[in-house]
Amino acid sequence: MEWKTLNQAASTLYRQGKYEQAVATEKKALEVAERDHGPEHPLVGTSLNNLAEYYRAQGRYAAAEPAADH
Repeated sequence: MEWKTLNQAASTLYRQGKYEQAVATEKKALEVAERDHGPEHPLVGTSLNNLAEYYRAQGRYAAAEPAADH
């Protein structure tokens, strides 16, 4: 599953402190989830939650808000 692979890669990057790469990878996962399952699917919510966490870890609170409103 493409989403799972991207999500796992983003998580690994996050744990390594590579936040910008984690964000970029999770955004790809979000696109895949929306494309493959629609905007209301739980995987979309998981990706949005992950993005918010990655932004929070960087202190980029304003960037996290649009993800929450998605």
